[in-house]
Amino acid sequence: MDKLSTREEIAVEAIAALHDDMKKNTLRNDRARRELAHIIHMHDTMRNMAEEREITENSSMFKHWSRDCEEKERHYAQEIISIGRVVRNRLHQTQLATVTLLDRLEHHTLVSLAEDCASIEASTYDLAAQLSFYRALPSTVMEAQRALEAMEAEFTHEAADGVESS
Repeated sequence: MDKLSTREEIAVEAIAALHDDMKKNTLRNDRARRELAHIIHMHDTMRNMAEEREITENSSMFKHWSRDCEEKERHYAQEIISIGRVVRNRLHQTQLATVTLLDRLEHHTLVSLAEDCASIEASTYDLAAQLSFYRALPSTVMEAQRALEAMEAEFTHEAADGVESS
């Protein structure tokens, strides 16, 4: 009987120790879950900030390219005007044969500059399209989060509709 009583005491102590260990493990697991949730939150925040920074940098880059193209276009327009003045001044100072040669030169220069302007305009149009695309993107993390939540809700709704129709 004493042996049985001793075994029962040992078992009770072992159960109490196991309960204590289980409580400690539960506390550790809870702390680990909180830390994991915090790490996930920090990761998401940093990812969103990086995406926002990239969008801002891309937008700034496209604005800079757009300004460069506008400056080049103004420069080419000034060159066209300048070349026109030079050609007109030379026309007054030369003979008819020279006039024909200068007309050809002016024509080729203007055609080349017009082609350059057309190329710049096309490039400017592409940049404007890209710029408008990036401007349409959410400008803050909160807007991006709302857009993501709306897309997730729409996806969930579409998935539920697909399951119902099956």
